[in-house]
Amino acid sequence: MLFSWSPEDAVLFVLLAVAVFTDLMSRRIPNVLTFGFMGIAFLVEGFSGEITVALTGAGVAFVLGFLLWKMGGAIRAGDAKLLMAVGAVVGPLELVRIYLIVFLINIPLALFQLAISGRLGQFFSVIRTGLKRDSEVPKPVSAPFAPVIAAGVMLARLFPGFLDAW
Repeated sequence: MLFSWSPEDAVLFVLLAVAVFTDLMSRRIPNVLTFGFMGIAFLVEGFSGEITVALTGAGVAFVLGFLLWKMGGAIRAGDAKLLMAVGAVVGPLELVRIYLIVFLINIPLALFQLAISGRLGQFFSVIRTGLKRDSEVPKPVSAPFAPVIAAGVMLARLFPGFLDAW
């Protein structure tokens, strides 16, 4: 059997289901959700003696998320905080694997979204020439990212050996 549910997985499922719903409905992931789940993870891990795992997982997610948010807006602030909550539950090692899976899922989705919006050629033109200081920067195309995060977390939990060779 590849997968058996644990209380940790139930917490992740609830967190991700609510985050996906709110992101799809309002394009926002509420702070009360992300910080609330981080607090629950810190309490649970604190009682089990694993508080450093939760703190390190949230810290690694903060650093990666902040960099991706500040450097070009690869993810939005709510997405970064959602990944912090996930990191507090799963710890730093699985979190890094989740980040890799999330971006492996998102790259083809983003290219598809650019293609259907008619902007794929513009994207490759920017990549080829680079953004010049005096050039007009195209308006970004965005979509709710919580469903991609949820898919990445679920794949990581369902297939624990995925990406082990990397």
